[in-house]
Amino acid sequence: MQQKLIKYLLNLRDAGCLKHLEDLKGMEILLEAKALSKRGKIDSASLPDLLDQLGRSGFSRILLIDLLVKEGEFQAILDLISGLPGKLEAIRFLDPGLGRAIQKQWPALPLELSLEQGIPNQGAICSWVESFGGKLRRLALSNQIPIAEITELRERLGPGIQLELLALGRIETFYSPRPLVQPLFGGGSPLGEFQAASEDRPTQINPLVQNEHGTLMYHDKDLWLLGEELRAQQAGITHFRLELEGDEQYELVEKYWDGSRMDPTLHQAWKRKTTRGFFLKNRTDKPLKRLKNTNLQSLRGQEVAEVIDSKKNGFVIFELKEKLSLPLNLKLCNPEGREIPFKLKEVWNLHDNVDSSPLREMIPPGIYRTGWIKAGLRKSLILKDER
Repeated sequence: MQQKLIKYLLNLRDAGCLKHLEDLKGMEILLEAKALSKRGKIDSASLPDLLDQLGRSGFSRILLIDLLVKEGEFQAILDLISGLPGKLEAIRFLDPGLGRAIQKQWPALPLELSLEQGIPNQGAICSWVESFGGKLRRLALSNQIPIAEITELRERLGPGIQLELLALGRIETFYSPRPLVQPLFGGGSPLGEFQAASEDRPTQINPLVQNEHGTLMYHDKDLWLLGEELRAQQAGITHFRLELEGDEQYELVEKYWDGSRMDPTLHQAWKRKTTRGFFLKNRTDKPLKRLKNTNLQSLRGQEVAEVIDSKKNGFVIFELKEKLSLPLNLKLCNPEGREIPFKLKEVWNLHDNVDSSPLREMIPPGIYRTGWIKAGLRKSLILKDER
């Protein structure tokens, strides 16, 4: 028996991109309405006609509601979508309370639960599935779950529920329902798309979007799992989602879609940098291992100071544990196992919130700032260099 191909899901955020769908038959469509979705631009009044048009073209239609619903707003949303269930194959929700309300109002309507923001463990996922009494059609999984754990999750859930992963698109890293971007010279909070960077990583440019639903920030690289379909299928994934931004990306996907699969050579034409994220391994525990100083256990107790903060090419702040006479040859040993010799010539005293003239002779125990020391990560140990 021939194995079924993985299915693809495509977001429709703007009705203006509808013209691209004619060449994308075979994909399901996830609709994002302005009043129901954090990034949606589709006017709610146009949804019935739009759904009819997609249905006539043979598309499977799913409505996305990814807002966290405030107390007292449930009925307003139910009223807004009241004429739509008959035109939909499913409704996808983020807020479980809203899912309960939809389930009660339309018990025959297939439901899909988005677990993409903050549900990366199997126990929580299985609990939510159980709480909906087996009525969920599909789960949109967090991209923080590596493929090995998805294999285990599939065994726990059984074959009756579909599993979806974002395979191409921006990775949401932060969302606030409040507008956080403020103009420099007063006025209302600006709406639109911006670019953001931190002082620590000025070359890492993160897309930032602000609209009436709040502020969203994205990773500087797009998630890219195209080409991993076979591995994903073997783990139990049934759907890959493509989340596109504007006409140019839709046109590229049109060019590389053959009616049943996406050609992974699309990657060569994609203009943004990409990452496979946590698909193979979740490395969020790496900083915790670094804090344990596993490479420094044998040196613990020999240090004269410990790094408590640093900025690459800027400064190192350390806590000095014994009196030193400058200048002095020292070595920095960091949690990654690197050992960097350096000469400490001057420091600035921060212990008493004083940051004026540098100290170049005898310094007592306290908190000090000095210039950047290569590989000076937090929790690094500073030892006397006896060589």
